[in-house]
Amino acid sequence: MFLIAGIGNNMRELGSLSGAVCPACGGFCTLTFYEAADALNLFFIPTARWNRRYFAVCGHCGAAFAVEEEDGRRICREGPGSFDPRRLGEIVRGGARRCCSCGASLDGAYAYCPHCGARQ
Repeated sequence: MFLIAGIGNNMRELGSLSGAVCPACGGFCTLTFYEAADALNLFFIPTARWNRRYFAVCGHCGAAFAVEEEDGRRICREGPGSFDPRRLGEIVRGGARRCCSCGASLDGAYAYCPHCGARQ
């Protein structure tokens, strides 16, 4: 009999909230919520999880934000539809901003996109 087991990090997407205002860049964005946890995997299936952490990522600037555990559990049950983005705590800013119109990678100094001319 073979037993395949392992311990590792497990991350899953919880959903997205469109039309939110990002606390880092101030732009309208889609916040994508994630749950990260340490997990025991048996036959590549997570069977036990501990040390759960919740966070959100801005689709515009790439900044990542901490989500309180209570809010994270509510998002797991009900989805992110009623979450208030003002409750986020910033973790790390993303490396490169993205144009809100064409999605091109931008340097932080640009007020207008050099690719499509949209105001940022």
